Amino acid sequence: MQDGLLLVRFNEAMLQDENIRQIENYRIELQPGARAMVITDVIISSSQTDAAILLFTGGLGLYTLTVKEVFDANGNPIDLGCNRVNFTIDRPLEDDARIHLFDTVFGPMGMTQRSVLRRTVDTLVVNRSIDHAMHEQLSQRLKSIGASSPLRSGKDGGRRR
Repeated sequence: MQDGLLLVRFNEAMLQDENIRQIENYRIELQPGARAMVITDVIISSSQTDAAILLFTGGLGLYTLTVKEVFDANGNPIDLGCNRVNFTIDRPLEDDARIHLFDTVFGPMGMTQRSVLRRTVDTLVVNRSIDHAMHEQLSQRLKSIGASSPLRSGKDGGRRR
């Protein structure tokens, strides 16, 4: 199963000690109907002392995160009234992309296949890059074998003949 990522942002710089790295100091409570969720790792960065990244598996639904025994840069504990937050994971994690390689009359080609559960700017940029690279590769292959008509991208909405 693929890991998910939660960014925990504090309102001030935190003490970068073992307490902030301990998985046990981050407790996830499932709300009714939520799927099980397990924190697998805590990542911190000395360049961003007001945040921690929690890697997790599972999850889908409403949760409450409680942080305990984590201290600010001055050694003060988190206020007990401010150490909880509710959050929602409303979509399951996407599967990794699968690349299928096969031979064609134009030579070896690769196609990407993945489950698309939501559209993001990142996936649109990746898909556009793959589309552009495939178009360029096919155009070069056609040119090298002396094909007379260029490949059309179909972006203008016209019909192919």
